[in-house]
Amino acid sequence: MARNSLSAPPRPASVSRFGCATTISTTPREIVSMADGSPFAGLTLAPPAAEVGIELAEREPTAKLVLRGDAADPAFVAAVEESLGLALPRAIGQGAEAGGVAVLCRGPDEWLVLGAGRLADGMVVTDVSAAWALLHLSGERAREVLAKGCALDLEVLASGHGRETQLGPVHVIVRRCDAGFDLMFRRSHARAAWAWLVDAAGEYGLRWTPS
Repeated sequence: MARNSLSAPPRPASVSRFGCATTISTTPREIVSMADGSPFAGLTLAPPAAEVGIELAEREPTAKLVLRGDAADPAFVAAVEESLGLALPRAIGQGAEAGGVAVLCRGPDEWLVLGAGRLADGMVVTDVSAAWALLHLSGERAREVLAKGCALDLEVLASGHGRETQLGPVHVIVRRCDAGFDLMFRRSHARAAWAWLVDAAGEYGLRWTPS
């Protein structure tokens, strides 16, 4: 893929669509292949003027796999559970987590697996690690931030469970964690999602932590 240079000067503080001032800066960078580096490279945020109320952090690179199979097949279920060391969730939106591996059911025959480098031989698995980006949002007002652009009832979303929805301008998988929410979206939408979250969380005192 041909490389094209793209640079942008620091952008001064401006009033967001949610009525708060936020200072965003991007450093010169190159547009390279989708798998090169972090999709958030060069994005910085001025420290909040007041107390930090929201934390937005880039998750460390982790394996992201899409697993497909027949949940009605006992042999398939047994093989997956033995390989991952956890019970395979069956209902859409249900999740399970153990030993640093998390699984989210996306459909009757599809699961998203986070943190597992590989599964047992013979399984239908697609590695989407390079195609998806992952952010973590936490803080007492995290749910209010997401509610500005998400129609899900986040109050009833149990820890480890998640759903796919629209968040502002992007499609996202929202997964509830004990300490907040994991937000997963296509890598090509990463910077748009980041900008929306910065805008939405600015009034609560946002701190950004890249990987």
